[in-house]
Amino acid sequence: MEFIIRNVDFAATEYDVNKAIAKVLHACPGPFVSDADANERLINFEVGLEKNECGGVRNKGSGYLRLPSRDVGLKFRRLVDGEDGITIQVGRKRLKFIPTAKPIPPKALVVIQKAPYVDPDIAQVRQQKIDALSTHFRIDKLQIGVFLNVLVFFFLRIL
Repeated sequence: MEFIIRNVDFAATEYDVNKAIAKVLHACPGPFVSDADANERLINFEVGLEKNECGGVRNKGSGYLRLPSRDVGLKFRRLVDGEDGITIQVGRKRLKFIPTAKPIPPKALVVIQKAPYVDPDIAQVRQQKIDALSTHFRIDKLQIGVFLNVLVFFFLRIL
């Protein structure tokens, strides 16, 4: 199930929103994880924020949340929208979740259902390492056809 996330703090990153939602989904004991299930696999989910192309702010204040199944989505909606609803706050703003009827792409759904949950702190450190290692390099020379020339030379010599 997919939700639109509104009212996101403009300075928040995907990792900040991911941590805040994980606190609710992975609270033990809670509606999604009981004491008996504490050693079981945590619910995986995907968070995406609309990036702002202009300078100054990191996002446009909205994004999406994808949950692995409709049952988990309905339970999450009841938890957040209920009378004694749990508030998820990132920065200074309280997140608002709006369910969508838009179907989740099958590839994304398989990734959410099958892949294990990765802690946002670990994912952020990993992304920083990838960004640090992705330096640009310049190619001075590109040589094509060396092997072809050698083969033609030997072929002509044999004839």
